Amino acid sequence: MTEPASQNQYSRISIYASLLVALISLSFKSYFYFIPFQNGVNLLSILGFFSLAGWVLLAIVPPLLLNSNLSKWSIGKSTMLIIASSIWTLSTLAIKIYGLATVGQLWASYLLLYPILIFVEWILPIYYIVVAVRLAKAKRF
Repeated sequence: MTEPASQNQYSRISIYASLLVALISLSFKSYFYFIPFQNGVNLLSILGFFSLAGWVLLAIVPPLLLNSNLSKWSIGKSTMLIIASSIWTLSTLAIKIYGLATVGQLWASYLLLYPILIFVEWILPIYYIVVAVRLAKAKRF
């Protein structure tokens, strides 16, 4: 792994991806911007809070980490990247499971209506997990 090329590549991709997440969130304001505890504190509102925090972390944390010096990469940074990029996906998955268990609906039709949301919810987090694992492995050897 050549440090400068990889760092430049990961850095650029994370910045572009964060810009895309921001533009997508602005395009779907009612989906991304909400008050999670508006109807009180319950499991769905807690999951909603993690969902809201998750996409914000997905947009902010990876570029901050990947724009740092990759030669000083650590397992802690890989862990932070994995957690920050997974909260969104795991919380939306939990919301889908909750909807299926409580009202018999999967609450996933938005992915068919707006396939760009598949990028934010699944592709980008998986990409960051792969990057975190690669950087952690490269640091070990």
